[in-house]
Amino acid sequence: MQATTTFLLDVGPNSMVHGFMLTGKFMIAAKKNCLVHRLTTSTGLVKFVNSHSKYASTSAEYDIMLWDRSQNGPSHILKGHTDHIRTLELRDGFLFSGAADNTVRIWDLASGECVRVFNHTDYISILTFSPDNALRAGCGGSGHVFIWGWRTGTLVAERQAQARQTQLYTNFDGRMITSGLDGCVRVWEQDGTHLETFTAHYAPMRGLVKVRRFVVTIRTTDGRIKLWDWGNKTYLTDLKKPVGLIANVTTGYGRLAVSSWKGSRELHQIQIWDLDEIEKFASRYHLDH
Repeated sequence: MQATTTFLLDVGPNSMVHGFMLTGKFMIAAKKNCLVHRLTTSTGLVKFVNSHSKYASTSAEYDIMLWDRSQNGPSHILKGHTDHIRTLELRDGFLFSGAADNTVRIWDLASGECVRVFNHTDYISILTFSPDNALRAGCGGSGHVFIWGWRTGTLVAERQAQARQTQLYTNFDGRMITSGLDGCVRVWEQDGTHLETFTAHYAPMRGLVKVRRFVVTIRTTDGRIKLWDWGNKTYLTDLKKPVGLIANVTTGYGRLAVSSWKGSRELHQIQIWDLDEIEKFASRYHLDH
């Protein structure tokens, strides 16, 4: 018994998708040496700004380009990072970028100006926000989580997650949840107080997704995607058969998208599930077992 995908996209051999995101009707994929809005570049990330008419993309030169679909070129090119940009987030008219240069930069979208820089002890792999609008920055190498009052530039707290993190949620049933390369899921209070840890995989995790009372956990190296009852942390079943190395995971507009491949020259696939269908599948499985 397995959940069926909404659709499966074969990217093809020799095609590496570095990042992708979901919109209301489309999936935007960022492929090495791809064409993004009439500009040929090595693209890593794509982030929509508003109404799908404006978006930001990153380049191999560590720049961020702001685009408007009505224009032929970027409206702004944001320069400042000195290493690979790993994550982008938006909040209240500002773009937040985290990079391998150990910094988070905050950009005014209207002017393109960098208004604040936060320095950290390691590269930034995760950016997200808490319910009280604090910025959470996860350091991928050290496992630290920094909590910032980003409007004032104040460091509110620093916490150690004990493992390199691959995902961080900050409004997960009122708590903060992290997944790590040690295969563990950790639960925290919003102030960073550690509550509990449980082992979801015995290998590095790519991330986790909450589907109401259930949780999907995703392992990197063997392609396993597990389904859990979140209330009692009970494993139910695998969502699908393993398909090799998991490369990227994202959610949006009620969908879960997972890209995977078996080798640099073999078929690269992106599978997309409807989150409502995952919940129905999990509920049926829970009742049957």
